[in-house]
Amino acid sequence: MKNETLPKVKKNSSPVCFAKNEKIKAILRLSFNDVDEDDFGAMLSNDANSIVRFCLKWLPQTNLIVHCEAGVSRSAG
Repeated sequence: MKNETLPKVKKNSSPVCFAKNEKIKAILRLSFNDVDEDDFGAMLSNDANSIVRFCLKWLPQTNLIVHCEAGVSRSAG
């Protein structure tokens, strides 16, 4: 797939906003495209490390919700 056909990573887009809720303990915001690792906008090892640290900190205490801005293509395989 050529870079010209890939959607651009939105670096300065408005993040999804959640209603004020005391049950929301923390939010980790990352932005990357669902593409092969060598393609533009792919998830980086820093992103993966951030996810791991966030999960290790919060999973013992609470449930996690993963939200995709586009609402598509967040498969595990």
